[in-house]
Amino acid sequence: MPVLFRTKYHEHVGFSDPSAAEGKREEKLAAFRTAREDITRSVRTRFESV
Repeated sequence: MPVLFRTKYHEHVGFSDPSAAEGKREEKLAAFRTAREDITRSVRTRFESV
């Protein structure tokens, strides 16, 4: 069973939903890639000072 620690700091970062993308396969893939890059950038920015 995982151990969850209570913290006083919470952060919410919103991202666009790539599953809502419409269009051809390439356009849908681009939406998922963009979301992945946004998440990666957000995590790296948040934890680069740790």
